[in-house]
Amino acid sequence: MATTFLNPDGASSINGWNTSFSTTASHLSQGDTSNEWRTTFLQTGKVIFTLGDFDFSGLNVSSITNIKHQLIIGLDARGGSADAIVAIRNAAGVTLYTETHANTAGAGFQTFTGTARTTSDGSSAWTDSDLDGLGLFLTCAGGPHVHIVQQLYITVTYVEVSGYSHDVIGVASANIGEVNRVATANIAEINRL
Repeated sequence: MATTFLNPDGASSINGWNTSFSTTASHLSQGDTSNEWRTTFLQTGKVIFTLGDFDFSGLNVSSITNIKHQLIIGLDARGGSADAIVAIRNAAGVTLYTETHANTAGAGFQTFTGTARTTSDGSSAWTDSDLDGLGLFLTCAGGPHVHIVQQLYITVTYVEVSGYSHDVIGVASANIGEVNRVATANIAEINRL
């Protein structure tokens, strides 16, 4: 199985965030450790993120296995913990799944991984269009502390099409059973350029 990431590419309804730090959505992308979003002291931080589209055909996807959110966050406080709530939303803004994480002071940056979700609605497998419309809603509880968010994104686990799955000189891959007596299931590429 393979994985890819849906990273934040837009933000709206930004409330309770310290604008002296980043409020650029893409700064929370997978692997970015040079930027941080910080809540304003004593305020609840809320923000709605749009995510980049899933590259179904470019990744050569056979099926989508599951998705899960990833949150890397710290808490600047003398002690205790404060909740960070992540909601996965569909294109219409309807919440599909919500999880609460206890962000603990003194623990440094913690990585919270959401539950692997195999369906978009409890019974239907994820589709390309489901993933293209996903968004995240982050709520960080206010209090005598500051939440420091470093990364927030969705990990998509998928199955790649097996065998050779590309058109060749205008002939659809579904119509190609073998090339030079080699079955397409055993061909990784043809005439690499």
